[in-house]
Amino acid sequence: MHDITARKWKGHSTFYMDGRKLPGPSSLTTTDLTKPAVKEVANWVLDNWSMLAEQPLSSIPKMIEQKGLSAWDHARDRGKQCHLVMEGLVTGQPVATDDPTVLADAEAAARLLDGFNIKPFKSEQALIHTDLLYAGTADLIAEIPNVSDLPVILDFKFGKSIYPDHAIQASAYAHSTNMIIEHHHSGPKGGKQPSTYSLDAIPEINQREAFLLHAHDGVAQLFPIKTDGWVWECVQIFLDQYWEWKLRTDFYNRDKDTFNNPILDPLVPPQSGTIPPPF
Repeated sequence: MHDITARKWKGHSTFYMDGRKLPGPSSLTTTDLTKPAVKEVANWVLDNWSMLAEQPLSSIPKMIEQKGLSAWDHARDRGKQCHLVMEGLVTGQPVATDDPTVLADAEAAARLLDGFNIKPFKSEQALIHTDLLYAGTADLIAEIPNVSDLPVILDFKFGKSIYPDHAIQASAYAHSTNMIIEHHHSGPKGGKQPSTYSLDAIPEINQREAFLLHAHDGVAQLFPIKTDGWVWECVQIFLDQYWEWKLRTDFYNRDKDTFNNPILDPLVPPQSGTIPPPF
């Protein structure tokens, strides 16, 4: 029996099995919030060119950096808020939001779910592969009548674009071996105690394809995603590379024979007393 634990930070759970930190499926992809944040900063610079031209040259990099951090935080926080509102709509426990664009996207996604008569099975379900060693939280496991004979992984995306890399995440979830069940505990006086976790059997899931629900600007679309064949092979290759790298470079493996830091000892200048020119 495996020992499963988790650490939570800002609504995100990182899972550990037998003390080993497991990568999440999203960490195997290259798509992140950097690209949309960079675009937003570029547009901001163009829109504020005259204002920037009047600023001291030394202050401009800091202003652009602050705008970049703000754009990244906004993209991350908006995505989190969209997921929370969407989860509330799926579970029948509405979550309030002050952002009308978030509500518009979540409601468009909910209407699409109704249009396909999608029947939720598990919302925000933690999944794990105990052999390949990864774990993460799937947005939704659901039945889609007349589309799939088996329950499917359904992933929500609320950014401006969707990317092929999303298939990596969906494929990993579709091939998971178990569900992670969180058990909440209360102390003798009713206070909250640390959760414990266990593994449970996962229902048979469609491993050939998953579905991506993309909602943006109040418009929602449902995309089938290929999750078997060469896509699943790539997931396994990425995982092999991930664990090979950790085995050779991770700080916690430094006492093992496999540790092989690619950064070598620094070079020592010639003993002539002079430092060679940089070029």
